[in-house]
Amino acid sequence: MKHVTFSSVQEWDAALLTLPENSFFELMRSIFGNIKTPFNKQKLIQDLTGFLNKKEVQETIRNYIDENDHRVIAAIGVLGEPFPGELESFFGGEYSYADLHSIVLNLEERLIVYRFKDEGKHRLALNPVLAPVLKPLIDDLGILFPSTEISGQVKSRSKVTPWNPPLMASLVAFVYDQHDLFKNKGSLRKKTLDDCKRIFPGLKLEPVLGTFRAAGLLQLDDQGKHHVDEFRLNQLAGLSGYERLVYLAAAMLVFYEQGEDPWQYFNKNRIQTAARELHQFLQSLDIKHGYPRSTIHKIFEILEIKGKESFFAKPASKTSGRVDMVLKVLDTLGLMEDAGKNFWRLLPIPDDLPEDKNPAGRISMDSPNSYIVFPEITFADALKLVRFSSVLETGTIIRFALTKESVVRGYSLGLKWDDITAVLKRLSGTAVDQNVVWQLKDWEKRYTEVALHSGIVLSLAKDRMYLANTEPLASMITATLAPGVFLLTVDEEGEAVIALEKAGVDIIARNKTPGKAGFSGNEKRQPAFPGLDTGSRHHVLNIKEGTEVHQSKSTGTDRKKAETQKDHFRTVLSKTKLSKDQRDELSARIDRRLILTDEQMDGSSVKYEKLEARGLDYVGKHNIAKQAISTGALLEVVWADSQGTVQKVFGIPSAIEKVNNETILVMHNENYGNDQGNTIRIALGRISLLRRIKQSIFGE
Repeated sequence: MKHVTFSSVQEWDAALLTLPENSFFELMRSIFGNIKTPFNKQKLIQDLTGFLNKKEVQETIRNYIDENDHRVIAAIGVLGEPFPGELESFFGGEYSYADLHSIVLNLEERLIVYRFKDEGKHRLALNPVLAPVLKPLIDDLGILFPSTEISGQVKSRSKVTPWNPPLMASLVAFVYDQHDLFKNKGSLRKKTLDDCKRIFPGLKLEPVLGTFRAAGLLQLDDQGKHHVDEFRLNQLAGLSGYERLVYLAAAMLVFYEQGEDPWQYFNKNRIQTAARELHQFLQSLDIKHGYPRSTIHKIFEILEIKGKESFFAKPASKTSGRVDMVLKVLDTLGLMEDAGKNFWRLLPIPDDLPEDKNPAGRISMDSPNSYIVFPEITFADALKLVRFSSVLETGTIIRFALTKESVVRGYSLGLKWDDITAVLKRLSGTAVDQNVVWQLKDWEKRYTEVALHSGIVLSLAKDRMYLANTEPLASMITATLAPGVFLLTVDEEGEAVIALEKAGVDIIARNKTPGKAGFSGNEKRQPAFPGLDTGSRHHVLNIKEGTEVHQSKSTGTDRKKAETQKDHFRTVLSKTKLSKDQRDELSARIDRRLILTDEQMDGSSVKYEKLEARGLDYVGKHNIAKQAISTGALLEVVWADSQGTVQKVFGIPSAIEKVNNETILVMHNENYGNDQGNTIRIALGRISLLRRIKQSIFGE
């Protein structure tokens, strides 16, 4: 179902029409007094809508709304017609089940909230007739998502974080340089761990490689041999620094979710879903503010409820553990940090774009064959370097070297000697040593003299040789293996097929490679890391500035107005001749903020219902308990324990037992946070207050 803030007035009307007869007419009598027969439900609902549209009525409703009302109204609005259980989860730890239940029922009695059925289950919705009163409450979300302004500089980090551009590129170079990362059973080789300890002091390699694996950057073949997925690595390099970190955070979450298993497979949809929701979460925050865990918890609750296949919808895991894991990952990636006093804040992300307009000085040649990389380099440029360089150290400085093995790797990736010198000159701003140029040329000559080729091979008959000179086919040819036999640069046959079709070829032989079952030459690799739309901040929530002690700015939480209104109705009540039962019921209705006009003070139209009993009213307590047992209603019970401490619990009663000379109330404790959900027994004589919590007029 589509989540909305306000449904149509017609849906509100339909919900009223589904009320049981007794509930419907009791509601109408409480608003209009005695109703003349014959009854016409549609006409009564129209009259009710007209009544609620009156300016003075809406003003009274507005004045009556307190902070708890505001929080629940705002939550229902932002969650978009939630199930009651979703509302309870959203407020987990803030309200007891009974307290939240009581607030919602009171809002229903006041016609602010109603329920409707969706696929057999009730949802909570806001009365659209009262939208002028309620919308400002929903817009003022500081009350739901408190934050506080944070001052001071970002804390410096002493730990190694391999996620800034030069360090992450160094990790890629390390993976390139290692001939075998893993043993047959998947654990890291001792040489790999020793090399990592030497080059990356203090770094734990397993989660880094696990993140690479989860992101699809590191692939393993059937023999356990690893290779870097150049296609996905280039895609990652094409992202902004922020987007790249969000995708890596998503991959790390997937890695931790699946366990430290280097053999796990890349799940594109899982990564993209997690990245999208992390992006929505981060874009909801203000970098100048710190947010408590309760606010962070609520944002992820909304993401889970509103997302069709939310990454964070994990029923088996506890919410607190989920939030802890997300914060741990965001801290590791440098997207957020603990600002102290259990507040978290965003960290500024450098504008690391794919192309550096002023690249000179990003590296410094400290010897003819080695160079130092500076932190300001972009990931795209750092990646160009590591394709033909080996990483030497990443301590106080980051140093790379040109070795025969690393340069040959670059040639295998399609580079030429002049490509390498051009990159070094562009990033250093200085000419490359001529001895290095000579060495690069010599290695390239020797590289081309003995070759093993792998890829898409095109064969052309003698009378079709002219096709090799047509575009775009000509630009795809990387080598001529024999007369009429060409090696192409493309990864997929489909690209070559398209080029040949453009050249006018309508019949093309496409022989499958032996052992490649299911081969399809026109397959295209879809983007693994689509952009996250960072150009415009699409907030999942409009979180306004707030503090831990929020003062509502848009509601009638001015308690003086509310109390003045109640005092007025109490004065009217004191001047009215009524029976004790009628007076008690109207007084209770004033306290529950159900009376909106003087005309509703007519006691003859009010059905008296005893909801509570106190002290020595033993018969009253006994009757209320029996009513609650028969209807399954919730009870509030207050008593003093043996030390004289006042105790209060909420529960659903199951029986009244006679033990010796005492009458015992048996009930299941419904207090939030009681893990046992234990059954308690209390003597009726010890109870100082027994109150029955009314059930919803909408049948739940």
